[in-house]
Amino acid sequence: ATTVNGGSLIVNNPGSLAAASAVTVNTGAILDGNGLIGGAVTANTNSVLVPGGANAVGTLTLTNASATALSLNGATLIFDLGNVSGVGTNDQIALTGPGSKVVLTGANRIALNLPANGIPAGDYTLIRSQAGITTNAGASVVLLTVYPSASIVQGENSVVLRVTDTGIASAQWKGGYSGTWDNTDLNWLVEGAEAVYPAAAAVTFGDGASTFAVSSSGAVAPAALVFNNGASDYSVAANLSGTGPLTKQGPAAVTLSGLTVYN
Repeated sequence: ATTVNGGSLIVNNPGSLAAASAVTVNTGAILDGNGLIGGAVTANTNSVLVPGGANAVGTLTLTNASATALSLNGATLIFDLGNVSGVGTNDQIALTGPGSKVVLTGANRIALNLPANGIPAGDYTLIRSQAGITTNAGASVVLLTVYPSASIVQGENSVVLRVTDTGIASAQWKGGYSGTWDNTDLNWLVEGAEAVYPAAAAVTFGDGASTFAVSSSGAVAPAALVFNNGASDYSVAANLSGTGPLTKQGPAAVTLSGLTVYN
């Protein structure tokens, strides 16, 4: 058996863990990767699962055939999504063993890592089993961040992200008019066009901006926050709030100096 009490256990293809090796992920620890795990997986309170690996779409495959092939006991799961709805365009946990089930206990949270262009309406299968989902009393699977057009749908053998209306917007910072993050200045690119900040959108800060010092006139609550800056440092004094995921890519620095309750 393998117990992860801290740090990350990364299982990437073509790597695998044998069927005899059950995996338990405890508070603060991470299970990450797109490989194959043969033993039953248990993710305990405040542990983190990152199927497919960080910032890459992929599938974590669990081949255990038991009724407890995957036990989620108050865990957080982070899923990367592509900007096309359909199989293979989002991270997935696939239970492939005959008789395999998911067992839900407590409040389990799903965080979405969105692409720069957002995602269109459609169904995105996040977890699939072969023999059902056991939901214990009081258990749930919910989105960590509330999106007006998205919900989690639990089916007989699957957990699905359902996105309706025009999808989930995403905005890229340009800062062509000012360094202010608000709903007035056209400092963002949304679907390739200059735009004001769309409330609750996922946002990306990259090297293509005109301004790298960012402030706000009030609280802003992005659905997800991505810094992908390799050449220019960002200084962000905006008043950040919310519970969406924060992802840092690239070697350049980011300094958050505003009144921040983002967690």
